[in-house]
Amino acid sequence: MFVNLKTSTKTAILLFFAVYIAGVQALLLLTRTSHGVTHVLICVSAILAAVASGFLIYSIMDRLDRFRNREKDLELRLRAVSGDIGAVIDARFEEWHLSDSEKEVALLMIKGFSNQEISDLRGTALATTKSQVSTVLRKSDVNCRQKLASMLVDDVVDQRMAEMAVAK
Repeated sequence: MFVNLKTSTKTAILLFFAVYIAGVQALLLLTRTSHGVTHVLICVSAILAAVASGFLIYSIMDRLDRFRNREKDLELRLRAVSGDIGAVIDARFEEWHLSDSEKEVALLMIKGFSNQEISDLRGTALATTKSQVSTVLRKSDVNCRQKLASMLVDDVVDQRMAEMAVAK
């Protein structure tokens, strides 16, 4: 059950317990009427240990989140660098929320087919193809086919250049 929780939730739970332990120890220290030196040292040590544990837990969980985010970014970059342009294109298509038909039209646009050729290849009406082409251009925020293809190539090149800069 604990394994399936988000990292931030796990961190909050663990920090709660660290603060709880520190609070219990502080309460024991404050409510006891006769304080022996040994008892005070034990309580203060427990409070400090609980607080230090809380900071350590937070630090570890924060670093783990950053590593996971970095891993996702590096995975996408690796796909682009290794020539998996398809993964970069798929990621962009998902980002643009293209339907399956729009994805197919976009790929044919990138390959340089005209609206009539796309319509013939897909067996759809020319008006349908024109509508889908317009939708793809609007969702991708470009105004022509060349810019659509150029944007996707730029994504791959930018990721490759970033990798080269990191390697230096």
